[in-house]
Amino acid sequence: MNSVLLSVCAWLVVGMCAWLPATAQTYLTHDEFEQWEDDIRAEPDREYLFRMINGDIVTGRVLDLSSWADKTNAEEVSAEDALGFTVTVDAITGPLKLESVDIAYFGPRYDTYRHRHRGYVIPTAQPIGDDAFIGLWEIGFLYAGGGIGPLSITAGRSFVPGIPARDQFSLVNVKATVAELDNGLVETGKQFYAVGFNGAWLNDKNFIGHAFANATFTGVRSQTTTTFFAKVAGPELMQVNLGTLVGAFNLPLANGAFGVAISIDTRFPEFHDLHAVMELANADITRPANTLLYLGVRTALSSIGMDFGIALAPGPTVVPAVAFAWTPF
Repeated sequence: MNSVLLSVCAWLVVGMCAWLPATAQTYLTHDEFEQWEDDIRAEPDREYLFRMINGDIVTGRVLDLSSWADKTNAEEVSAEDALGFTVTVDAITGPLKLESVDIAYFGPRYDTYRHRHRGYVIPTAQPIGDDAFIGLWEIGFLYAGGGIGPLSITAGRSFVPGIPARDQFSLVNVKATVAELDNGLVETGKQFYAVGFNGAWLNDKNFIGHAFANATFTGVRSQTTTTFFAKVAGPELMQVNLGTLVGAFNLPLANGAFGVAISIDTRFPEFHDLHAVMELANADITRPANTLLYLGVRTALSSIGMDFGIALAPGPTVVPAVAFAWTPF
């Protein structure tokens, strides 16, 4: 059952990825250009990010935008014609003119952060959408995620040497973003709400299921997620085997156990792509000592995200934390 479910989820993720468009674009159709002009007039304070072909990054408000087409003959330009353009950006060093042939990617700065749907461990309430990814967590756990509209699915399995295949860990997470609203506190901020189900196999024989609900509030540089979850399936006492690494141990978790988690992700103001990420989680609030704390940094490029930090687990035990994610589409 475990392998069948994971195979179904893997095919769903692959199918979702097939729907996703490429993100890079340096030319626009006439209709796309006019739509962008309208967007800039409607929200003149919105920040955009431009990733240049040479690797440089420019961010700022758009001060001026003009196409290479002769404005006096604009009616002769069909909607399908590809237009080059010149954009003037209010960069940190002052107004800067950029030519479309030198731009590898551009978009609203908020949209360029393609890892906003996840913390280190905890998913946010934001949908994966067009940001399908393949990831490697703690070196030994391979997973992938994708989405269509408000629906997001993530699935993965560990491949740790020294642990038999039957004793590896597996995970499926299904999330539906049910609401997206302005947050009313920050002019460009949003609030998202989601519900979902998380199924995990701690060895093939130990299935554990959690239902969860969470909310994410975004600001100019930060986003905060609060998650509530409850155990709804699985034995109350599990014997978990980690092969020759640790051996077997007992893991108690009562049915109905209620947990809470908070995740904070904030971008350093001096950097375009460097974030600080903090998470605090407890799977059973009746056992406050069983709380996990994560502190780390994330480099978030257009296609690659890398997390490095430390996790303080019950014991106490300090565990190095590292993860990689690739968003190829």
